[in-house]
Amino acid sequence: MLAIFLVPLAALAGATGLQRWFEGPVPTGDSLLRWLLFASVTGLLVGGVTGLILGRRRSERYGWTALGVVGPWVVTIAVTGVLLGARKVQERWALHELRACHASGRPLCKPAEFRGACAAAVSRDPALRDAALRSLGVPVQKNCHENRCDARWSYDGPWDVEDSGEKQICSVITDAQGRGGRWLILAGEEP
Repeated sequence: MLAIFLVPLAALAGATGLQRWFEGPVPTGDSLLRWLLFASVTGLLVGGVTGLILGRRRSERYGWTALGVVGPWVVTIAVTGVLLGARKVQERWALHELRACHASGRPLCKPAEFRGACAAAVSRDPALRDAALRSLGVPVQKNCHENRCDARWSYDGPWDVEDSGEKQICSVITDAQGRGGRWLILAGEEP
């Protein structure tokens, strides 16, 4: 019973070695298709040997050989289906989180909005700067000394499917009156 899984997986593993041997360490073109073709050739060999060992009749031997040829394709299609399904679940969860964020009244519900507010926090336009600071809220950390202030805000989500999901920290450095300065997005833990 275990051989049913062993044949396609051994064919896929053997195809990796064959492809590297024929094409070198950096294949060009459609390397996935060629890898599956190499897996079919390797599967033909692995399935044939398995059929000779485990097959009692000619039809069983042919069955193992066919599994060796078709098995890598079936495994690849199954894994692709599972990954596409997982992607759909992630997209739905991200949309749910975004809707919950908007429903809660938070002003910044996307990483791009957070980065935009961080950049606007050092704007020369006082109205734009004040609106950005209001949307960022209370800083997690604020240090002022010698006519320079460093304020930091943290963004913890929600995240889109394409986003890394790593916490973002907005660091804004201004003079003591909150004018001028520069901004920076940091990735990592809160200060």
